[in-house]
Amino acid sequence: MDAAAGRDDHEAYHAANLRFHDLLVEFAGNSKLLQMYRRLVNELSLFRRHTLSGPRRLKKSTLEHKKILSLIASGDVEAAGERLYEHAMASRTRMHTLAAAGAATPEVRLASNQ
Repeated sequence: MDAAAGRDDHEAYHAANLRFHDLLVEFAGNSKLLQMYRRLVNELSLFRRHTLSGPRRLKKSTLEHKKILSLIASGDVEAAGERLYEHAMASRTRMHTLAAAGAATPEVRLASNQ
């Protein structure tokens, strides 16, 4: 993610971001949760991609991920969970803000103009 963010490579970052979150869910060892998560990710893919396109979003997202990993590595599971929750809720807020503005994706803008 660092390398992709440094190059402002949104495609590579998006792929790495998806893998990061997928691995976190996979490591939980709950196959039902992983199945539900992957289905949700597919449904939200365009929104997630667009929310990362804002200025400095890639670098901010990378810093958030590093903090989460650092807390996991330190064994502070509760703090890691809180930080991950904050990260997810911030993303949710960005998606809702974009959707409310009618700017969620080019596809949404086209559909609303027809």
